[in-house]
Amino acid sequence: MPVQGKKRKRSESIESEETHFHRSSPPSTQLSPPHHQSAVLIQYSTPLWTSQSEPSPTPTTPVLPLTRANLSLLDLTMDNKSSASSKQARDAASNATSENIAAMLDILERHHYYLANEDVEAQNQGFISNAAELVSEDRNSPMQPDQKRWVKESYALAHRRNEATFLANFWSDLITKTRTVQEWENLPRTSREWLADGVFANYDQEFLKDSVDEIKSSSSNEQLLLDAMPKVKTPKPDLLYGLLPEGSWSKEETAAIYRFARHSMPSYRLLAPWFLVEGKSYSGNMEEGEVQAMRGGAALNASFRRLDKEAGTVFKGDGPDERSMVYSLVFGPLYARINIHWAHLKGGEVVAYYTHRLKWYVMANQDAWEEVRSAVHNILDWGAKERRAVVKKILEAIVEKGQRAGAKGKGGKSTGSGSRASKKHKRDDSEAAASSTGSKAK
Repeated sequence: MPVQGKKRKRSESIESEETHFHRSSPPSTQLSPPHHQSAVLIQYSTPLWTSQSEPSPTPTTPVLPLTRANLSLLDLTMDNKSSASSKQARDAASNATSENIAAMLDILERHHYYLANEDVEAQNQGFISNAAELVSEDRNSPMQPDQKRWVKESYALAHRRNEATFLANFWSDLITKTRTVQEWENLPRTSREWLADGVFANYDQEFLKDSVDEIKSSSSNEQLLLDAMPKVKTPKPDLLYGLLPEGSWSKEETAAIYRFARHSMPSYRLLAPWFLVEGKSYSGNMEEGEVQAMRGGAALNASFRRLDKEAGTVFKGDGPDERSMVYSLVFGPLYARINIHWAHLKGGEVVAYYTHRLKWYVMANQDAWEEVRSAVHNILDWGAKERRAVVKKILEAIVEKGQRAGAKGKGGKSTGSGSRASKKHKRDDSEAAASSTGSKAK
């Protein structure tokens, strides 16, 4: 049974939909790039992000009569980009059978990636309840009539089209670039862009190759079996939300972000992502989307933990690592699911990555659209505030650590442990709960 927290009013970020979205132009899937931020240029010996486009075969096909049979050969004469696109289209068109899904889940489980069962849910009830309550919080601001009409039109036009078309139209009307916020109870509501808080999204961007964590087995025989099995596929979510790496960070913090880019930005120039979306078409397989979300969620958990370790964090205790938890949404025209993903610790070491289904929505019901919108906005607000605050402390600790190391290298003395940011973040289960980014919103 999905665990849902009790709804409660939110005063810090109560929003309604007051957008400047122009219906005269088609919905766009591109978020506006920042134009007010200064970038730090870092040179790498090899690129962090590379394309996987396969070279197309050299066109050697002679000129043939224009017949239906010969038209099927046209993809052999395409350039590199067209060939790669054609291959992706054919792959997307292939059906994910139940046997394929079972095989994917088996591979994930052998690598210690699991869907949480009843025992795991019972053992982590408090943690799961807090995560569910954040998602379910009532924003006390229903969609305005214009937005309801736009969303209804988009759904009617796109719900039986392919995955990309449905995502580009329905999602951009449901989750717009602005929301209305109310910082204090007595102040008027104001419209605020997500971008103003540094929230940005990557579309269809593959993660870094080493973002996927391989949990080593304590048994040599089991490890030999794992080494012989297929590896966990590198995630490539349809949408991924995180923070911009420039703009609101200090010069030293920005340098730290890029110095540890492999940990801080598992997806191209997106800092500490916390929410991924896997969309499916009308005929798509939701279980396949959930497998994709399991991979992506675990990769985000692992990347955040690596960055945390660079700050000197010492992990100990058993249970969920709440600092690195993330959310996902698997959605399509028929159903939607919101999940939570976390790294599970034993003696401070990761022994498993868990995915738990928090909520389920029937998208044929128009009331579900508003519920999904509210849940997504809650998750994005959580990242823009709570997750951002944790990242800030991590970056401060990394900067302090580097300064102390530099002072020692020059023969000077360490700056000591007077600064809170320079201390190691030793914590047990109770401390982790207190600093959890999955705690109730204030």
